[in-house]
Amino acid sequence: MCSSDLRATQADGHRIAMIGDGLNDAGALAAANVGIAVSDETACLVPACDAVIRGEQLPKLPVFLAYARRARRVIMACFAVSIAYNWLGLSLALTGHLTPLATAILMPISSLTIVAMAVGLMRLGSRKVLA
Repeated sequence: MCSSDLRATQADGHRIAMIGDGLNDAGALAAANVGIAVSDETACLVPACDAVIRGEQLPKLPVFLAYARRARRVIMACFAVSIAYNWLGLSLALTGHLTPLATAILMPISSLTIVAMAVGLMRLGSRKVLA
């Protein structure tokens, strides 16, 4: 499938995942919503792709895609918690309910909370996905 065919299909509202070697299909990998290069070389560089998968791991592609979907949901949840935390903190600081010292203490705690949340949700979800 060439790049113009991909764009026409995308114009119809479809999302495209392209899998190729990245050599003669770099344009199609770049035009697709998700481009996955298949390579058995450890030093593979295909600038047109979003991911690289080893040839022997290709049968596990559905697991890889499920894990990627899970990661996207976790990232969105972390953004939501971060925005809520910062909105609350900014509101309290602007009304004078938080001192600069309290704000300085809470800022790294918020970062640690988001990191812990991301790690915990990915570990919890990976057991289901990889099982």
